[in-house]
Amino acid sequence: MVLPHRLAAAALALLAFTGCAAVDTGPADGGDLAALESAFWYCDYVATTHGVLAAPMAACQYATSELKARKFGGSHRALVAWWEENKAAEHGRMSALGFGPR
Repeated sequence: MVLPHRLAAAALALLAFTGCAAVDTGPADGGDLAALESAFWYCDYVATTHGVLAAPMAACQYATSELKARKFGGSHRALVAWWEENKAAEHGRMSALGFGPR
């Protein structure tokens, strides 16, 4: 069985190395956007429950900035509104997957 934190770490590493290497990422397809959202929520949950230093900072910064650009057209205000609306449900999902404090 693949542990949830190992799966998330692998996803973040893939995002960081493939996304950061791209010169022109262009518009995101549905899979790219879903991966960015998953990485964003993983980062948010880990930083909230384990502290900011427990989150992979470079990958989290990349996921957040790309999500803001691709899903919200660069609008920080729209990103924050979406985050506020979805945080409780997404953190509940992360907790159910076993990402809680050890």
